Amino acid sequence: MQERASIVPAEVLDHSRRDDAHHRVYVHRSEEAVLVTSNQVDRAFIQPESFTQLQRSGMRFLHMGVIQVRIQILHRQEEGTLALVVFRDNRWQGDQAIFATMEIDLAHGSQLVYVIPDTMFTISDFYRNIQVSILARGYENWRNGEANLLVTRGLIGRLSNTPNVGFAYEIQNVVDYLASHGVRALPGRSYNSRDVLGHNWVIRQSTVNFPMQPTEVNTRNILDGSVSIQFNQYQAATASSPPKFNSKDEEIQSDEEELTSHTIAVLVEEEHRSPELLVKRIHSLAQLPIRRTPRAAGYDISITHAQDIPALDRSLLSTGICIQIPQNTYARIAPRSSTALRGIIIMGGVIDSDYRGEVKVMAFNTTNEDIIFRILAYWETIAGEIREEEEPEQSKRTPSGSLQKKN
Repeated sequence: MQERASIVPAEVLDHSRRDDAHHRVYVHRSEEAVLVTSNQVDRAFIQPESFTQLQRSGMRFLHMGVIQVRIQILHRQEEGTLALVVFRDNRWQGDQAIFATMEIDLAHGSQLVYVIPDTMFTISDFYRNIQVSILARGYENWRNGEANLLVTRGLIGRLSNTPNVGFAYEIQNVVDYLASHGVRALPGRSYNSRDVLGHNWVIRQSTVNFPMQPTEVNTRNILDGSVSIQFNQYQAATASSPPKFNSKDEEIQSDEEELTSHTIAVLVEEEHRSPELLVKRIHSLAQLPIRRTPRAAGYDISITHAQDIPALDRSLLSTGICIQIPQNTYARIAPRSSTALRGIIIMGGVIDSDYRGEVKVMAFNTTNEDIIFRILAYWETIAGEIREEEEPEQSKRTPSGSLQKKN
């Protein structure tokens, strides 16, 4: 899309330097539709967003080369209207603040005003003090309009961060370029605008306000014990952009603070808990398994009552308990050393995690005498705790180890 206000090329205005690392060309364009009838419209030449970008550039000074303002009407031509464009440096008071002004005839739709001030500023002074004011005549009968003028502002300058600011700057090249492109400072046309010519223009104080913040503070003790505080050396405060949100209604972090999103991996050590062994007593004399020492590998289990194991024979002994072992594990029953010394062999001994029947142990007496005893075996399991349950989780497996048939 072609720019509405074509500014003179930078190479026509400024020649290259050997230290361009510390000097850059700055080009600014902005466009705004405004309503100017009997009022005065005041605008800073650049917007807060542009000022923020200039601050980020690392440059300190701005050399103002060419500034342009283009006024285009947003209504029919030849309506007998005039506009006044005033360029102001508000570091001065009164008429000294006006460094350029132009009265333009809007009968043919649009006019372009350009100024070559050849002035050096700090970036902050340029943002705060260089303003443009626009007034209009011939709109006494204007009603119900949102905007009547389209104002386009343009600037070409040089940025510098060193005290050496002697640019190779040629104004005549700019004048020749603008003249060759048909740009005139005052078009000699006055179509149906005689009624508003020759009147006095009344320029009011600028209404552009900037937030200010102090850089110095003075304190003074008062006789009654209170403290007087006075701030001075005010400067323009950096404008903060309003928060922006994404499609998830989350605030987007401002690049003004040069923040980036990081994913932080946090390793949280959870307390390790040993799996529990659930036990249900199904006999009144049944006893829960007991871990004799803290570092014991398993639990001692007992039978419900003293039982006789005939010599050279075997007996199926009852423990009176049902267990639920953690999933993907199993329990193994092994003889205690004292039991083995008495000549008893524990046969079998693996309990699956889905078995819910009573735990019974097959014991074989290898001696020639009958043996009666109560503590039966040593129960090895990975379970860390024994917890008694009223009703362990149901399983499809029968106490004998077979699967029930579905109807």
